[in-house]
Amino acid sequence: MDVELLTQDGKSLDHQPMEPEPQSQPEAPSQSAQGPEPDFDAIQRELGPEPTPQADTSRLFDRTEFAEHFFIGGLNISSALTGYKSLAVGPDPEHTKALEAGGAIYDTILEYPTFHWLISKDTKYLGRAMVIGAFVIPKAQAVALEMQMRRAPRPAPAAPSQKTDKDAPPEGVIPMILQ
Repeated sequence: MDVELLTQDGKSLDHQPMEPEPQSQPEAPSQSAQGPEPDFDAIQRELGPEPTPQADTSRLFDRTEFAEHFFIGGLNISSALTGYKSLAVGPDPEHTKALEAGGAIYDTILEYPTFHWLISKDTKYLGRAMVIGAFVIPKAQAVALEMQMRRAPRPAPAAPSQKTDKDAPPEGVIPMILQ
């Protein structure tokens, strides 16, 4: 059974020559009725960087307070809650490196006023997070331990031996084979 393909106006497509697709020309920049679109990048360069709103930093912890109390203190508390001694921050040079790391986190938070609640002396959220963590971390560890115990291979029960010592003949006696 032959099928003939037809166009919408009923002409057969089977024997029509293929027309090459027209070469696409690069599009000219679009123009509206009011003229060319503005170059927003050029405008931004002329205006300069957008001013950062100045946030009230008077009630924020300073860099050292944050690094010492929240970063290092948080690691030490986590160590105590989890029992992982490697989380605790030791004496210098580790303590100095931890202060630098906590300070870098502080500097990053300070750059973004949206995150100032993390370093605010008036925040209630860090205290809440600590209370939640003090409960959730040990729970998560207990669940992980329980799951590990469930996955651990169980020792196979000892197979009963065919003969025991009480079945053996006394020493020096030769067993008789009964038929």
